[in-house]
Amino acid sequence: MDNHYFFVGIDVSKDELVIAVGDNQVISFKNTACGVSRLVDRINSVCGDLEPWFVMESSGAYSTRPATQLVGNHDVQVSIVNPGRVKAHGKASGIRSKTDAEDAKLIHSYAIKHQDKLHPWQPTPDSFRKLKDLVDQAEFFHNQINRIRNRMHAQDFMECDRTIAKANNSVIRQIERQISKLEIQMDELVAGDEMLDTQIQLMRTIPGIAQNSARKILAMTRGMITERTPAALTAFAGLAPAQRQSGSSLNGHSYIDKQGCASLRKILYMCSLSGAEFNPALKPFYQRLITRKNNQLTKKQARVAVMRKLLLIIRAILVSGKPFNPDLHC
Repeated sequence: MDNHYFFVGIDVSKDELVIAVGDNQVISFKNTACGVSRLVDRINSVCGDLEPWFVMESSGAYSTRPATQLVGNHDVQVSIVNPGRVKAHGKASGIRSKTDAEDAKLIHSYAIKHQDKLHPWQPTPDSFRKLKDLVDQAEFFHNQINRIRNRMHAQDFMECDRTIAKANNSVIRQIERQISKLEIQMDELVAGDEMLDTQIQLMRTIPGIAQNSARKILAMTRGMITERTPAALTAFAGLAPAQRQSGSSLNGHSYIDKQGCASLRKILYMCSLSGAEFNPALKPFYQRLITRKNNQLTKKQARVAVMRKLLLIIRAILVSGKPFNPDLHC
């Protein structure tokens, strides 16, 4: 155990922060700026000479806001961990109950036992956070349009009244106008931020990546492409290989673990469709994988390999600051 840190497990909900600093020490605070300040004051009063390290599970906006307040307003160490890992730790420890207090204790126990796997969390840069908010909202509107059109297809088959179709078309037009406004805001945000604009222009030099795809990739990676190692970036996208092999009885096929960002994989997949056809670095790579004699891949497997290679090409050009050069990435 590292005696330098005082670990604090936090179970986060919309209204409350339940903290655990030991097996039986559980305290709750409101999930507000004032509540976070009271939490820090309480921990500072009991941690002595140790440096507090707050650990919580990832729970979207509910965990991001207090984590941002802890780092930005109080300059303390924070880690946001994968809930699946905490759950696995609970099963391994024989934990059966599930309450806010028990969850806080479990996170505290995980932090102590797996402190070597904890990484300091930092808030997303403001421009990338705003871009992600705009991208997420536009994606939500696109999904709503698809749902309405699917419903209209069924209604046409059932020969519903034409007034229903008119109402649906009116809603679709209104949503499309809102999407157009969001696109304009994205363009203004990118134009007003030198880093965003430079990175998007570099990404657009890669055949297969257009303006919209570049914005989505930067939004989903939260501006951390250049900060991650190739292996970490591959894992973040859920494209890392996983194997199932044990002794002589189990020898399953390899697959991607999918423990990363599904939205990023979706974007990379769409880019890989055109990249495998027109990108001078990806096309021969894809063709070689599906035609080689030894360990020939299916088209689906080869597509995943193209997705990973495309992601690493993006990282390479953003790190170097130089446009895409097929001779360097073949």
